[in-house]
Amino acid sequence: MEDYNRIALTAAQKTIKNPSSTTQKADSKKAVKLITWNIYRRNRHLDKLADFVRSLNADVLCLQEVPLTALPLLEGTMPHMVTCREFEPHKKRMETQLVILSKHPLETHTRVEHGSPPATSRAAKWSGKCEGKEFHFVDLMLNGQPIRVFNVHLPLKVPPSFRLAELDYLRKYLAADRKNFVCGDFNSFGGPLVNPSWGWYYGYTSRDYLIHERRHIEQMMAAHHLTNPFSGKRTHQMLNIQLDYILTPSDVPLQNTQILSTRCGSDHYPLLIEAKL
Repeated sequence: MEDYNRIALTAAQKTIKNPSSTTQKADSKKAVKLITWNIYRRNRHLDKLADFVRSLNADVLCLQEVPLTALPLLEGTMPHMVTCREFEPHKKRMETQLVILSKHPLETHTRVEHGSPPATSRAAKWSGKCEGKEFHFVDLMLNGQPIRVFNVHLPLKVPPSFRLAELDYLRKYLAADRKNFVCGDFNSFGGPLVNPSWGWYYGYTSRDYLIHERRHIEQMMAAHHLTNPFSGKRTHQMLNIQLDYILTPSDVPLQNTQILSTRCGSDHYPLLIEAKL
């Protein structure tokens, strides 16, 4: 991790305007830390969750696959917490929530239905759960800058075109007057190595077999001046692909990007950025 950059005349003296003073003030601002993490709905180490969240010391933390039993454990770990529906139980399956935690006051919190039709793949039918009911976002001020942070979990048991359509729908909520950060688990496993073997199970059309999902995501978001600082990095314990994202504004410098090695019982690694706002 790179180190943070830490950057008088007497009353009788004439004040001299320093042309670099604005730059020095900007450089002295503490970098803003955003983290996203899929905690895993069957996590057996929830007793350690609160301490782990506090240890991350994030300004904004986006969590996916949070079981209802974990919500009381998260209360009080950070000053502000908002939630929305993620998975809904079918056949008595476990319901999970998306959670955004923040050190800083929230101006608004918005929950949005994905609006997608029910998935019809074999995987979706056999799993007996409804994935990706909602995503949500918050507006807040960080270092005097208005920002919008999205938290999303795109469904697993669908073809790539289904997820890309949901991400395309999310783009309607990107703010024109704020810096946008899009966090979450995109389940973007679609690609040349996976598609031939799993297409039948996840309901692929002929078009889906040709999709390289991560590249499509990056191209889609580049139109909104968002970049993928973890492009192609491994974010899952078992799969050597990128499933998790923090999409960041291309004009916001990043002081640090890190995939944390501690998973605290999850199958996903937490992703961390420190942005100079």
